[in-house]
Amino acid sequence: LVGIYFLSPDIDEADASGWMKSNQDTPFFRKITSTLFRKPYFSRANDELGFRNQIENFYYRMSDVTHTKGVEFSHRRLADPGGVTFNETTFRELLAVLEDADSLVATAFVLHSPVLFVPLPVSEKFGLNRPVSGFYEEGQVNFLRKMLDPKTVRVLDEISAADPDAQSVKEHFASLPDITDDQIQEQIRRDEEFMQRFKPPRGMESP
Repeated sequence: LVGIYFLSPDIDEADASGWMKSNQDTPFFRKITSTLFRKPYFSRANDELGFRNQIENFYYRMSDVTHTKGVEFSHRRLADPGGVTFNETTFRELLAVLEDADSLVATAFVLHSPVLFVPLPVSEKFGLNRPVSGFYEEGQVNFLRKMLDPKTVRVLDEISAADPDAQSVKEHFASLPDITDDQIQEQIRRDEEFMQRFKPPRGMESP
């Protein structure tokens, strides 16, 4: 959420730069959520999914553990009092927390950048030299969708289908020619040539 907050157009670039350089404190959680949920897509997710409550409930639940809110949230309850052993109950609780965190973070990123929910033919168009980031192929989008409940998927589908930037990117990809086999072979040749620069001199190879 902090990253999405600083990527917001209404946040001063100097503030974002100061935070990245560790010269500025991280904004309080309330300030971050208040800023994000003024955005149309976050506001809609809150109206239809109660997304703000989901994030806040998760945050305060983790805060109780981090700050040890009594025995119930301490390591004594989570760990086996008999010693350092595998505790299946604790392990399952941890997995459930990780799943909740993944779902919330994934939803927030799609609300920030709806193009993440639009499958794009990246490999077919660019081969090995893919764009740096921000574009998912069909398999990646399908994996992302499996992390979310059906109602969240529906809302994000509707948002991404109506988002002008996401649809513009989709149309641009569709307009590009598919990369040819010869072009892929040329990419492989150049990659191998580039990697040769990092090979140790003859006689200095690792044993």
